[in-house]
Amino acid sequence: MTCTIIKASPPPYPRQLQAGSPFSFKTCSKCGVDKPTSEFYRQASCVNGLRPQCKACHKACSAAYYQRHKTELRAQNTIYCQQHKEEIRARHAAYYQTAAGKRTTARASRKRDRLHPERSRAGLAVYYAIKRGELSPVHLSECVMCGGTARHRHHWAGYEPEHWLDVIPVCIPCHKAIHRQPRHLPAGLPFTHTPGGSSR
Repeated sequence: MTCTIIKASPPPYPRQLQAGSPFSFKTCSKCGVDKPTSEFYRQASCVNGLRPQCKACHKACSAAYYQRHKTELRAQNTIYCQQHKEEIRARHAAYYQTAAGKRTTARASRKRDRLHPERSRAGLAVYYAIKRGELSPVHLSECVMCGGTARHRHHWAGYEPEHWLDVIPVCIPCHKAIHRQPRHLPAGLPFTHTPGGSSR
């Protein structure tokens, strides 16, 4: 009788383990807990193709780093956005034309309608006023704050029905500044609605 020795094949190399598989585990270098590979972010430069820290530890470290360097990170982001303004704008415009971008826009719109129904009604009133010719398209107006091209109309008097058309043309940065500091408005208020022209 002849005995045949069967050699067991070696275990797969860690890089060959599929991330997210219930049969593959990895030890987090931060918390020391064995977790499924689905709990680790991918990183091609690592030996096994996964980051050494689990997702929870990575998020905690990233949040702590941001809190320690918040001021300089915000300054760097502002500089980058100013230097790449057109590139960022084009990238965002291309994204919102995709199916994923349209879904994101729809979710944001539903959330805004749910949280601020009065603002949505006021915005619709302005939209239909433009369609009727009672207000000029906002991009034809100048921002009353900085003189740049206006993109939004700010409801300076509130969102009650009687004030739905009491709006002023503003650019996006100035509109954000107004909502952060409600008193940060140009002299000469109140602005009044003028049918057939600018709401100034």
